[in-house]
Amino acid sequence: MRSSTFILALFLILGHTIFAQFSQEKIDEVRAKLLPGVQDTMQSDYLLTIGREYLSYNIDSSRLYVTKSLEMSQAINDKYGIALAMNSLANCDWRSSKYDDALTKYLESITYLESANKKERIPGVNNNIGLIYVEMGNFEKALEYFKLSLQQKKEHHLPASSIVTSTNNIGNVYMDMGDLDSAIPYYEDAYKISSEAGDSYNTSLSLGNMATALRKKGDLQKALRLHKEALQIDLDNEFNDMTPNSYSNIGTDYYEMHQYKEATQYYTLALQAAEEYGEIAYIGDIHKNLSESNEMMGQKDAALYHFKIYHDIQDSLLSSDMTEQMTEMQTRYETEKKELQINVLAKENELKQTEIAREKFIRNSALAGGAILLLFLSIVFFQKIKISREKARSEELLLNILPYETAQELKAKGSSEAQLYDEVTVLFTDFKGFTTVAELLTPKELVAEIHHCFMAFDHIMEKYGIEKIKTIGDAYMAAAGLPVINKTNPIDVVNAALEIRDFMAKYAAERLSKGLTIFEIRVGIHTGPVVAGIVGVKKFQYDIWGDTVNTASRMESSGRPGMINISETTFELVKDHFNCLPRGKIAAKNKGEIEMYFVESKG
Repeated sequence: MRSSTFILALFLILGHTIFAQFSQEKIDEVRAKLLPGVQDTMQSDYLLTIGREYLSYNIDSSRLYVTKSLEMSQAINDKYGIALAMNSLANCDWRSSKYDDALTKYLESITYLESANKKERIPGVNNNIGLIYVEMGNFEKALEYFKLSLQQKKEHHLPASSIVTSTNNIGNVYMDMGDLDSAIPYYEDAYKISSEAGDSYNTSLSLGNMATALRKKGDLQKALRLHKEALQIDLDNEFNDMTPNSYSNIGTDYYEMHQYKEATQYYTLALQAAEEYGEIAYIGDIHKNLSESNEMMGQKDAALYHFKIYHDIQDSLLSSDMTEQMTEMQTRYETEKKELQINVLAKENELKQTEIAREKFIRNSALAGGAILLLFLSIVFFQKIKISREKARSEELLLNILPYETAQELKAKGSSEAQLYDEVTVLFTDFKGFTTVAELLTPKELVAEIHHCFMAFDHIMEKYGIEKIKTIGDAYMAAAGLPVINKTNPIDVVNAALEIRDFMAKYAAERLSKGLTIFEIRVGIHTGPVVAGIVGVKKFQYDIWGDTVNTASRMESSGRPGMINISETTFELVKDHFNCLPRGKIAAKNKGEIEMYFVESKG
């Protein structure tokens, strides 16, 4: 009942406010809307789900919701619900570096899972315990729990991908301990299991781990061969989150072999892939590797250049300034529009003061005679027209950058508070092979092409009432369901995505008929809670944050050119309106396996 009733619970409790106090009166009000016999379980599930969504960006709120879920499960003696809540509270403690508290709660969760006869969930908890011990530097205990988790997964016949995860974890611990002879057999087992299961993602991952261990052991030729095999798998399957690391590993193999020219070539490919696919986490280390290989080749200027970038990234922790440096391809139109925002509010206040001063001067001058009064009344008339036009221009500039409601709040108060929205649908688009296509165009042609596409996207977003959030290089991000809340936002976004797909297909056909290069687009969509607000003191920008945004981005990177890839959450909200093709569970970076669907057409 837990999984089958969850979606119903979401619809019934949609009006529930995220920051509302959990009073008994509020809970009774919500319960009254639910079906008899399932109220407590459904409400507990809903609270637990919201708590999990919060975990990535607001641990206190996550803990608050999960605690209330725990209390409700305890009240009805729902042992499975208690186990799930205890596991989520342990995750909160883990994220807060309260390792002892996390371990205690994980062990309690295991006890309740055993009581609820949900023993197949226990291996995952033991795996988490192992990860905590790794962070604590207690490798012996980490091995103990990883091996226990692996044994239990095999006993319960869990999926191959789950078994591979524990197997690789054991190998990683042995490698951290410097025991390469023990690590390599586990990596070999992980490779064999994943390849036999047809799991290309984990096959590549296991090959990479094995190759890294072989490199550390000194077998550079074999390490290079396996890293290249892993890279080929990544390229064949478009594992964009893995590709930069695979290129970089090959570069390091060549570096260790003192083949610095080849090392530099692969590090450069790694950098291009990281920038193209938005894998920012790799970029700093790649610049460091490039600096070292350039240094060994005697290319002092290049070495200094890459070291400075690496140093800046380390200092700023990928601050907004660094992000701007990494996205210089953004169009001048967008940049100028944001820069104009700096003076919009000040200019409007200045205009108001000018109007007041002129009217005061005219009143004081009325005694000078009717003729002078008439003159100044004329001035006032024309000045008011001018001021009205300037205000309209200021308003237009402001609304080009911020949502109407946020702009009004900013004008009235001089600031705008961040808000949390329960249900927002986020869309990401990205052009496949952008770097390759860009090399075939002049900078002017490239910017013109991007602007042409993004201008069309803007019109589509406006048609469906969707808020454009930002563009980053060749990526386009938008969201619906904010700042004005509505229940149709998942449907609106999918409709917009279909129009984007059709526009790009038509535009590609036109360019191909002229023998011109084309862009292929991937679209990803996910629905969930986000926090939204204004960032920056200068160059204000309306932005959104949260795990929902990260998952939407993974939907895009896990999709295919010309296809619209949506999460299971979005699918459940739109399945009655569109024809969708199930893809099964697909591995997504830092997300594990996620059920995904391709939207094919309107229903």
